[in-house]
Amino acid sequence: MAAPPIKKATRPSADKKTVGTRAKPKAPAAPEHHYDDVDSILDEIEMDWDKTMGAVLPPCPEHHQRPRAEIAMAVARIARRFPTPQALADTFGQPGHIAFLRCPADHSVELMTKILRALFANTVLSPGLHRPDARRVSEVFDSSRPAKSTDRSGMSEGFWSLIEDGRPLILVGPNPSKLPTVLQDSVDTEIILPDLDREMLRVVFGHLYPGQTVEPADIPASLKDSNIAALTPARLTMAARAGSPRAAGGRLAAAGAVQRKTGPGLAEFPLSDDVRAPVEQVLADLRDWQAGRIKWADVTCGLLLEGPPGCGKTELPKLLARDAGFPVFAASLSRWQSEGERSSDLLQKMRAFFDKAMQASPAIVFIDELDAIGDRNRPHDQSSSWTASIVAGLLECLDGFDGREGIVVIAATNYADKIDAALIRPGRFDHQIRMEHPTPDLLPTAFRYHLVDDLREADLTGVCAKATGLSGAQVAQAVKAARAAARRARRALHPDDLIRSVEHLRPPIAPEMAWAVAVHESGHAIVAHATGRARPKLLTIYDGGGHAVMIPQPNALRRSDIEAEIAFFLAGRAAERLVLGRPSGGAGGREGCDLAQATQRATGLEMSYGLGDSGTVWVGPPGDAADRLRFDAGLREKAQGHLTRAEAMASAILIENRATLSSEHVFKLTGERSEEERSTGLSIVISPWLCTYI
Repeated sequence: MAAPPIKKATRPSADKKTVGTRAKPKAPAAPEHHYDDVDSILDEIEMDWDKTMGAVLPPCPEHHQRPRAEIAMAVARIARRFPTPQALADTFGQPGHIAFLRCPADHSVELMTKILRALFANTVLSPGLHRPDARRVSEVFDSSRPAKSTDRSGMSEGFWSLIEDGRPLILVGPNPSKLPTVLQDSVDTEIILPDLDREMLRVVFGHLYPGQTVEPADIPASLKDSNIAALTPARLTMAARAGSPRAAGGRLAAAGAVQRKTGPGLAEFPLSDDVRAPVEQVLADLRDWQAGRIKWADVTCGLLLEGPPGCGKTELPKLLARDAGFPVFAASLSRWQSEGERSSDLLQKMRAFFDKAMQASPAIVFIDELDAIGDRNRPHDQSSSWTASIVAGLLECLDGFDGREGIVVIAATNYADKIDAALIRPGRFDHQIRMEHPTPDLLPTAFRYHLVDDLREADLTGVCAKATGLSGAQVAQAVKAARAAARRARRALHPDDLIRSVEHLRPPIAPEMAWAVAVHESGHAIVAHATGRARPKLLTIYDGGGHAVMIPQPNALRRSDIEAEIAFFLAGRAAERLVLGRPSGGAGGREGCDLAQATQRATGLEMSYGLGDSGTVWVGPPGDAADRLRFDAGLREKAQGHLTRAEAMASAILIENRATLSSEHVFKLTGERSEEERSTGLSIVISPWLCTYI
């Protein structure tokens, strides 16, 4: 679409106008037109103004003879997609042809439909008796009757007459999935209008400012192509209140800059590369789908987020929805239970939630604490039938979205192993993502995310060193507390405020306790490295104990692999016995502790994997270890044998690496180590006195 010579004014002359009314241009002497630009299409719309357009372009004062910004944008996109009347006729004018025009997200479906009707009302653009009829999706249905398969799926009498007459139809809406299935299957062509670009914006300005020259420089270089593509009619209308194209372009550029500063987005959120990749793939797929470059079947539309509390599982769907421009609908089992304990009440609330999301599509559905739904494979109890009905109901809701466009389902859990296997099979969730607390390399990003524009030039190295091991939620809490302290002192925020707030969250512990924790976590790291079962990533000490973050290595589930895993889980306890003379209870106590995971694997050797002394009979999954061991003394004796041998293996490895385990070498978190220190490997990296990152 070539830009018109923007010097000329193509609107009707003022001698036949009256203030408050819009004059009609004279019809051309001959119907030989070349509708190859926006100006020609706008003129055709105006030629039959009273009959076809109604109130699309409202009366306006004499000094503002120009179309509404939304109309100019819509027509520019139509003109780019169909540069000639022939292209328009070839697409829409065939007898019996049904087309669906996907209305851009920020445009009015009603207005887009009126523009199409105005175009096809002209005999030059639409010759012959079978002119296309443009209808909104809402006009398809008969609202007075419920949809039934026996009565044309709820289609109105008038619309059904158009179907029977074989008249070409253009259906306009945001999503073809809103149509009855029988009509979806009959759509011959789906039209997606191109995004506004720099050249099209110049053309639009030419019509919003008739009589004024629009130069390329009027659209500032600082106005990015992505901002132009995302331009909404409302934002353009506000910018076009300026007195000149250059001033309007400046307003758009300024608005784009302000919009980018409203808050950090997905790009600024601290995520490791393995987490960021699938999340950004979802965002890219959504944008490609909205632009018509891919079909919905190719969109990554399901993510399961697993991780400890405070790692950002709830924040991630919000950021994804904001960047994609989608609404987000959040729910959980506790919300669905709020109106009643009976399964029928809960299922009704669940279905209503999914129906609401589908009506607002495209949208993101977020289900928090998915593990609370339950697992039908757990040992039978008095709640088993209730769990079975709820899981079946959720499966029905999720499968209802199968093949329907515009819905991305994201779920979060702390315990993925407690979720019913059918809920997380491929096809419902395309990626299962493990999220962790920010590692030292991501801590600066985490603080910057919550600080936004504060302390941009400050060195946060000292703050991050003290904050190692904090969750993302704790980082946010520390920033909030630091800002409050600065406000109380009536001064600007200072890095020392952050240090004090972090120290308040993590008060120092007694040296003897710190030494015990360091020995325990270093034991895990040394045995993991020596057996090859995991790669040490982060050791941290905090007021509640310690934590060792490991990167698991591929496991072939041989008996030796599982025994090495058991030795890894018992290595902390073995290190305490070796260095301190006796173990503490730090390896046990809570669900998911070292002893629990070691016991599950030891029991799994006997009752799940067919690799123990019990033979090849499968008794149950490893997760049922605790329930089995309570009542099976023989199984308990075999599992204890595996645990005893594994702890002995861990002890032997630690004795061989005693110098490393007892090292008191301390180095800084910045990673500024000498070449000699780097070459010494594990003995330098693993230090009982330091939480460090490899």
